[in-house]
Amino acid sequence: MNSALQLVSAQRLGAMLLAVGFCAWTGAALAATTVVNAPAAPAPEATAPSVASNATPSSAPDAQANIAEQVMAACHGGDVEACRILAQNYLSQQQYAQAARYLSKVCYAHPNAELGYQGCAALSTLLTDSSFGLNDYPQGIRVSEYLCNHGQSYGCLLLSSLYYIGDHVEQNLKTAADYGKRACDLKDATGCRQAALAIFSEAYMRHDLELFKESGKYHRAACDLGDAESCREVQEYDTKLKQFDIYVQNNTQSGHASS
Repeated sequence: MNSALQLVSAQRLGAMLLAVGFCAWTGAALAATTVVNAPAAPAPEATAPSVASNATPSSAPDAQANIAEQVMAACHGGDVEACRILAQNYLSQQQYAQAARYLSKVCYAHPNAELGYQGCAALSTLLTDSSFGLNDYPQGIRVSEYLCNHGQSYGCLLLSSLYYIGDHVEQNLKTAADYGKRACDLKDATGCRQAALAIFSEAYMRHDLELFKESGKYHRAACDLGDAESCREVQEYDTKLKQFDIYVQNNTQSGHASS
């Protein structure tokens, strides 16, 4: 099976699920649509103060500019919710560098921890998904580690994928598996499946039957959490175990013959 391709797909799925959650938080559809490179839907306009019926047409842009200046000043004065509004606004304009700038203020400082984690998750996506053009992997990895260390499975999933592929980090199957396991421990089906795929890849390279069996354990965990692909792996486990055992024996014999 093409484990690398399947793991990349798992990463994309995680990004899409994240984006849906972020859209619910911001009220914008942009993040979800850009993840899959579809045309972005506009974000809903912020509610502006009521304007008197006799106001001149030119007063509306002036009022909007004043509101924007007030929000900007509030954010720089430490109002994290104002920073969240600015991040949403820049996302709606596809100005991702500016959006990331304000998401970084939301990420660690929002008084509502859940909103802060959602800001971090959106930030890590912007920094490590090449479709957004920022490609700040060191910072994206730091944000992902923060999420993973605080019990947020998306950060663990993203790190698992990066280390599995070797995307701007040195490829390390064991590290990829470990991050997948951490997501799995948080009852994330995709994390269990990523752990299974990373462990299988290491088992294949090392001709290790015990690692293959461990891979099966994580496929079963993913299946129990509702992952259909892993459920198919579980159904075929006995057959694949026999095939892998033969593969190991053949490589062991060829190794003895060449020594």
